[in-house]
Amino acid sequence: APAAGLTVDAMAGRNWRAPADADRFPARMEADQAALRALLRGGFGWLEGTARLRRVEEGDAFPVPTSELAVRAGLQPTAFLEAQGSARTSTVGGEARTELQASVRVGPATGLSLFGSVAAGTRGVGVLTGDSVVTFVRQIPLRLQADTFPLFETVAPTLSGVRAGARWSRPGAIAGASLVRLDADLAAPFGLRLDDVLGRATAAEASTGIESYVSLPLFRPWLRLDGWYIRWADTGGRPYLPEEEGRAALEFHDLFYTGNLEPTIRLEVVRRGSALVPQPRDRRDVVPPPLSSTPYTLLNAFVQIRVIDVRAFLLVENLFDLRGAADLPGNPLPGARAVYGIRWHFRN
Repeated sequence: APAAGLTVDAMAGRNWRAPADADRFPARMEADQAALRALLRGGFGWLEGTARLRRVEEGDAFPVPTSELAVRAGLQPTAFLEAQGSARTSTVGGEARTELQASVRVGPATGLSLFGSVAAGTRGVGVLTGDSVVTFVRQIPLRLQADTFPLFETVAPTLSGVRAGARWSRPGAIAGASLVRLDADLAAPFGLRLDDVLGRATAAEASTGIESYVSLPLFRPWLRLDGWYIRWADTGGRPYLPEEEGRAALEFHDLFYTGNLEPTIRLEVVRRGSALVPQPRDRRDVVPPPLSSTPYTLLNAFVQIRVIDVRAFLLVENLFDLRGAADLPGNPLPGARAVYGIRWHFRN
C-alpha cells in the first residue's frame, strides 16, 4: 500500500507436472508466470489494472494465454447510481482476443431499482481435436507401447450477451426478474474428460430466457422462502443448456438464549430440465445427432445446531435417493449422499 487508497500486488510462480506411467498425457508440461495488479480507490469509485505473462515450455499440448492485460473500473457518485466496466485482452495460440463487459444500476427508488449488463468480444479456448501425436515408442516386457498425447486447437467463441431487469428490495426481503440473451456462437465442453467423450466445440444459435429470484420472510422473521428460476424460451440448439433450471428452499433460522443457541433447518428442491447433449464420436470420427437428457427434481436437506462456538451439521443431498437423475444420458448422478460433522468457530 504505497499511498492512501492505492494497493499493489505482485506474484511470481512456476507450475509443472511429471506424468506417471499410466498417465494419458505422457508429455511433461511446465510454465512460469508473473503478474502485477494495482487497485486505486477514490471517493466516487475505483480503478484496477492487471498484467500477467506466462512462459510455456515449447511443445506443450494445452494452449494457455501467454499474456493478459485487464482493466476494471467502477463508478458510484451517489447511492442511486452505480456503473462498472471491464476490458481484457489475452494472447492464446499466437492471436490476441479482447473481451468487454459493462453494467449499470439505477435506484432504488421506493425500493425499486433497474439494472442491465452487456458483454461482447471473443475469448481463446483450448479444446481437443480428437487426434493424437506419438511422442515415442518404448519397450515393455513382451510388447511395445506407443506413448501419445492428444492434440489441442484454439477456438474463439464470441461472448455476446445481455441481461436487463428490475429488482425490488425491502429490509429482510428481495425479489427480482430479468431478461437474459446469450449470443455466443460456440459451446465448448467443460474440461478434458468431456472434451474427450463429447468431441469438439459445437456451434449454437442465440438463446433467450427469463430469470427470477425471491427471498422473503413467511409469517415470521425466522421462516424464510428463497427461490431462483430461469426458463429459456429458445435454447437455440445450444448443448448443455437446460430448458429450465431452478431451486426453492424453505428455511427456519432463529436465535435463542441471548444468541448462544442457533438452529438452522433448510429444505431445498432442485429442478433441472431437459438439455441437448452431444453423443461421443464413433470410430469413423462421425458426430451423431445429440440426445436429450431427462428432467429431474431432487430434494436436499440441511440441519445445523450452533451452541456458543460449536456447530454440528448434517447435509443430505438427493434425500429420496433418486437413481435415474443424470445430466448426461447414461451417466447417472450418485444416489443419496450425507455429509456431517462438527466445527468450531472462535469469535475472539
